[in-house]
Amino acid sequence: MCAIVKRFLRINGVTRQNRHEAVDKVKEAISGSGAWVLDFKMYANISICIFFEISARDVAKLHILLLETQIKLSDESVQALTESDNAQRSIPDDQVPDWKSSLEITFVHNEPDLIRDVPPLEL
Repeated sequence: MCAIVKRFLRINGVTRQNRHEAVDKVKEAISGSGAWVLDFKMYANISICIFFEISARDVAKLHILLLETQIKLSDESVQALTESDNAQRSIPDDQVPDWKSSLEITFVHNEPDLIRDVPPLEL
């Protein structure tokens, strides 16, 4: 049980989809699985990393919904999702943990770098 409670689910994917559409699909997949977003970091127009928590019982649903987004998940991510779903099956219902998780998506495109002006910091 202790090893499962400390579990961190790390998912990586890549897509050629429009990044705005892909992010919308992923948000729907995460919320549709019962998970909740804690934070996110956008790295220009190259990638996004979404941090979320999910009940161990909902990992299989998340896996299915992520596949529907047509974002290509890494082999390691598919394996982690499958192993996580299998591991939770032996947990009593009253002891199901929430797992801290991350989903990192890399956007493959020919767009120029997205440069954002950062205002000077005045102290």
